[in-house]
Amino acid sequence: MSYDRAQLRFVPQALDPSDEKIEDRFVAFAAQLLGREPGYAQLRYNRPGGADGGTDISYALSATDMGAIDCKCIGNDKVGSVTAAWNTVADVLRTNLTADQPKQLQYRIWYDKHRPIRAYTLCVSNHLQRDDHRKQVREAIEALFLELSQRNGLDHLKAIKVDVLEWGGLVLMLDRHPGLALNWFPQLRPYNLEPLAVAARRKASLFARYLEAGSLPYFSSEDYARSVGAAGRGAAADPAFLVSQLDACDAGLIITGSGGIGKTRLMLELGLQAEKSGWTVLKAVGSLSRDHWERAIRHMATGENQRLLILVDYAEEQENFKELARFVLADHPLTVRVAANCRSSAYPRFRDVYGLQRINISREDASEAEWWRNYRRWVVGEILRHTSVIADPRAPEARRYLDQCADLPVLAAFMAYLLKTKGREELTALVAEPSFVAWLSHRINKHFCDQDRIGLHFAQLMALLPSSLDGIRRDPRFRELLAWLKADGWVTEQPSADGHIVHESLHDVVVDQLLAFHVEAQGTLYVADFAAELLDLAEGIPDAPPAALRSLGRVADRPPFNQVSWMRVLQTRVQERPDVWAQARAALLAGGLLKPAEAIALFRATPDLLEGKAETENAFQRALGDVARSAAKGEAELDPANHDWLLEWMERCIAHVGDDDYLLTSGLRLAPHRFAPAARAWLTRYPETFFAHFLLVAWLEAKLPLADVALLCHAWARKFCRSRNFSYILRALATAKDDLPVLAEPIRDWLSLSGMTPAATFVFRSWLDATKDRALVETAIAEWLAVAENRLSADASYVFQSWLDATKDRTLVETAIVEWLAVVENRLLPDASYVFKSWLDATEDRTLVETAIAEWLAVTENRLSADAQFVFNSWLSATEDRTLVETAIAEWLAVVENRLSASAQFVFKSWLDATKNRTLVETTIAEWLAVAKNRLSPVAQFVFTSWLDATKDRTLVESTVAEWLTVPENRLSPEASHGFKAWLDATKDCTMVQAAIADWVAVADNRQWAEADFVYRAWLDAKGEFSFIAAAALEWLHLYRDTLMPRYLLKHICANANRLPPAALEDALHWCRSFPEDDDTPSRLNRMMKALERNGRLPEAVAAASACWNRHRAKPRPSRDSVDGWVFLVGALVAINEMSGYKAQIDSILAEWLQDSRFCAPSTPRPRGMKLWIIDRFPIRALALVRDGAITVPGTIARFLKWWEGFDPTTNQDTIGAVRELSRLSK
Repeated sequence: MSYDRAQLRFVPQALDPSDEKIEDRFVAFAAQLLGREPGYAQLRYNRPGGADGGTDISYALSATDMGAIDCKCIGNDKVGSVTAAWNTVADVLRTNLTADQPKQLQYRIWYDKHRPIRAYTLCVSNHLQRDDHRKQVREAIEALFLELSQRNGLDHLKAIKVDVLEWGGLVLMLDRHPGLALNWFPQLRPYNLEPLAVAARRKASLFARYLEAGSLPYFSSEDYARSVGAAGRGAAADPAFLVSQLDACDAGLIITGSGGIGKTRLMLELGLQAEKSGWTVLKAVGSLSRDHWERAIRHMATGENQRLLILVDYAEEQENFKELARFVLADHPLTVRVAANCRSSAYPRFRDVYGLQRINISREDASEAEWWRNYRRWVVGEILRHTSVIADPRAPEARRYLDQCADLPVLAAFMAYLLKTKGREELTALVAEPSFVAWLSHRINKHFCDQDRIGLHFAQLMALLPSSLDGIRRDPRFRELLAWLKADGWVTEQPSADGHIVHESLHDVVVDQLLAFHVEAQGTLYVADFAAELLDLAEGIPDAPPAALRSLGRVADRPPFNQVSWMRVLQTRVQERPDVWAQARAALLAGGLLKPAEAIALFRATPDLLEGKAETENAFQRALGDVARSAAKGEAELDPANHDWLLEWMERCIAHVGDDDYLLTSGLRLAPHRFAPAARAWLTRYPETFFAHFLLVAWLEAKLPLADVALLCHAWARKFCRSRNFSYILRALATAKDDLPVLAEPIRDWLSLSGMTPAATFVFRSWLDATKDRALVETAIAEWLAVAENRLSADASYVFQSWLDATKDRTLVETAIVEWLAVVENRLLPDASYVFKSWLDATEDRTLVETAIAEWLAVTENRLSADAQFVFNSWLSATEDRTLVETAIAEWLAVVENRLSASAQFVFKSWLDATKNRTLVETTIAEWLAVAKNRLSPVAQFVFTSWLDATKDRTLVESTVAEWLTVPENRLSPEASHGFKAWLDATKDCTMVQAAIADWVAVADNRQWAEADFVYRAWLDAKGEFSFIAAAALEWLHLYRDTLMPRYLLKHICANANRLPPAALEDALHWCRSFPEDDDTPSRLNRMMKALERNGRLPEAVAAASACWNRHRAKPRPSRDSVDGWVFLVGALVAINEMSGYKAQIDSILAEWLQDSRFCAPSTPRPRGMKLWIIDRFPIRALALVRDGAITVPGTIARFLKWWEGFDPTTNQDTIGAVRELSRLSK
């Protein structure tokens, strides 16, 4: 820890104020410090006021021996003072340690022979820097114990080991425990950061102290889940679970939700739980700057095992919160995280912060929202019961208390506080009113005898907090009201950093409810007037405008405030008093009351609002960055004039940003080429600062030239290759893939330094996801998984997932996955879904994961989560078994947000593909398609494709398909081919898709696409006109004639051989020559034979047939397609004129065909559709072959005749004669 040891003393002025005696506090300090040190097991200390028996602290020296410590707080460093203090102790011990038994019972510890005291330490608060001084005291202590050992029962004290622990030794120990030092010594604390216990004591409001000081037990979501038989459902917001997530997330956690539902309390409980887990926890008690948290890091940087957690209440009111969250990501000598809370409405400001995991306790989806509301109602009941406000939440008389609180635990806490501070009578008055704020307003009206406008003044005053209220305190309308509110505890005073007094409200929920109550009583039309008068009032108080905007912003999304045109309310007064509203320009620009386009329009119309060096103001720079990111994502719609203003002011501010990259990073995301020169200049100026990686990532993601920053990337990666954030730049660089050596060397460096640490997961994952290259990381992953702590950690799931996705190789990770799934906490994690998905996708092996998936789906929060779809899809794709997932899918689809989400299409598709069952999904598909954004999206085709493939029913999707095809981006995409095919296969209706297919094939990339033949074949299978598709199909054939791909399309092309141009016939013949062994080649040659003969290609055709026959008869077991095809091809060959000059080749094939019982046998299919005159030629040619001696295999003629009997009788006399002669010869 960084401080001057000589200046640190245990004296009252160096400690927090307290009513405890300094001597008792020193004992407590020593006990807390020594209890953290090795060698002081089972440490216990006597509380102040107890009988200590001459020992303040005792501990286990071993299994059989004890140690004793006596503490003395001495106000100076003189050895004589220590000697005097010891002499006092010695006199007490001489008096009470009498022979055989103690004079007083509390001294019995000295006589214990079963666990004797073998060591004694005198611990003093002053410095004994000289060895001889310590020796002098130690010898005096040893002399006493030698003297006492002569008494009966105390002989074991003769060998007691004596030590003197003076302040210097305590300070050396304190270096190892900086969190404890911060708890005890205010001078060490960074400005506005305090330990939890200290922060709670600082609260000016007694109610706030009551809330934060542990006056009420914490009733966790998991406690409730267990009480209703749903253990595990509340784990996502359970403090112990959240602490376990701190290491897994990069920056920390942010708890979101509406006001009064327990965000602050959950954050504090998280902090307390973190302290128990070894974290040092500091809470922000005011505005923070980078200097504050850098000082905290310096104080804590005493070893690599230190962990610091910073708590921030109301992140939206902490001007530099984003900077803090980003700072946490930096490469520190210790682990640093932030845990914060904010209202749900404010969360969009923070969702782009890297590594800040959201914990939302105000769920939006219906099933989850109801469960969490019931939890909060349960908390309300438990608070009221625990504090004796009610005896039993189930009793009828408890109903009015519960209804008054609804599902806001903060109101239950207030009832408990009211009972404690003002008694049952006031509490009874509260529940007699219709609402909490009605009771409060009634109290005020009663006190002020219903003064005119007292309700308005009350609402205005509370909405202006926190602020100094300078000026308003002298206003007669507010002076007496403010005094009463302070006296009654509704408003408190806090000193600010600059010495001014800041007034704060009891709780912002009070303000929110009060504003709603006041305006609702006046009617909706009154809201704008109220807001205008409030803002007018704020203009007269130096620091009130930002507070007024924050108060209005908290309620702006609820009726009737959401009906107000805030632009109209703000525009006139801001334009009239820009000097006043300049202090709130960041809130005006990105505070949420105004849409970005409105805010920019206001700034454009009021140039004076930007006077006073706005471009140097950090908050304004960040507000510009927020708007820029919103615009880059398409969330903020800006017209050209507003867009130009934003870019212009970003450029002005960038000249003043210093080493803060946020605005420049935002600029690269919005207008990469415009801000590239400034970004490159910044990177050159700050090449090796940690935050440069944010800018480098934005540069690479914007596809700007890697060459311009390659050396900077390399330098950063070399310096920060140990950092967890190395993965961000790694992922961006690897995606660029222009210069992978920029990555490889730093990765090797990183793996050699940190390859066995938990953070390695992020490097493994980034590299594999981006490159699919296993070589660089395979050995390192194997070594990493060999460490049990690594392979059983929650983060190991990322390694399994990325390895399987990249390699499809189970070998390296299979054993580790088995062990990982054996840990209950792992297999029930929400993210376990990704392990299941990757395993099933890579291996299609259900055995390893089936039981774990069943357990995972048994957790309601898992099976209803959006990510459950990955499990459903992969399971069905891998197994086609509906049993395990059917019920879960039904529940999942019952959640509106799930079944209407874009990703629901994957569930529909995998279910239909695997089961062909329409019942489970038909209704939900209809709902999904009713949403225009869904049915017109490119992926909608997967839904109707799978539906048509599974059901062949056009009714549900016909209108959708027609509408979908009207969108050019849809019908012209390569993937539209799947939709065309499914429609044609299911309906055989070419009409509806004909125009779209014409447009599709007009795109060269489409008609030449490898899978385009699916469209051509489906069209022709549906009896579509060959001429419609011929040009595209023949172009495609020419491109792929050297591959097997055309085999199915050639069926249709060869069927139209007589209509083919010579070039196309050549392509088809080329394919047959290239793939003579293919089972479809004989039938393709048969279809083309006449056309080839007419085009003078008979020599090549017969040669191709001969080559094909040699390959087919060489097969051990010819396929059915091959046998069928050869019947037709032999017929085509037989039909060729014997005078053509190819008789010998044809006779050779025919003779071999007749004699091969696999091809010519009684069971060989008779060729349907073959012309009669060709059929009649078979016996005539066979007889000629017999007479020529070409048939040598016995039984050949008999088999042939048996086959021939299957044909209809012929009238051709030559054929009849040939059959008779063959019959005679066969006998």
